[in-house]
Amino acid sequence: MMKQIFNTLSIILVVLVLASCDALTGKEVARIPVNEVSTDDNNLIIKETSIDLEKGDELSIWSDIDVEYEGDVVMSFRMEVLKDGAKFGGMEIDPFESDMTMSETKVQAGGLTKWQFNARNANLTIEEDGNYTFQAILVTSENPTLKISKAEIVLKK
Repeated sequence: MMKQIFNTLSIILVVLVLASCDALTGKEVARIPVNEVSTDDNNLIIKETSIDLEKGDELSIWSDIDVEYEGDVVMSFRMEVLKDGAKFGGMEIDPFESDMTMSETKVQAGGLTKWQFNARNANLTIEEDGNYTFQAILVTSENPTLKISKAEIVLKK
């Protein structure tokens, strides 16, 4: 009997913790799996997603990163936004600059860095209803040791 109560309380606790994470960070509504570097204008690797948004929606832009490199590296997502098919705006996101980071693991040894994390990089308030298309590329500094296991943009509401 006591074991059943403990198991039930454990399940309730897990559900509450998971629900509170969504309340804190938002619920994922779209993901852009860029994952590859665009090396120049002739080799653009553009990934995109489209979602319907309403006036007043709060949208958070997160990075989901898993990289390994020696020395230093600079990364950025360049994103263009279209509203109902027409160019609407754009932004550049440095995944290493954020106001909130979760699930971070960073190991540095002998010049090698292994780093994975989820980070909130920007917040947007939607001012008009519409279908929004987010197109993104990933650019990095020259570093032949850079290995990208994951470099994705996550949109949360």
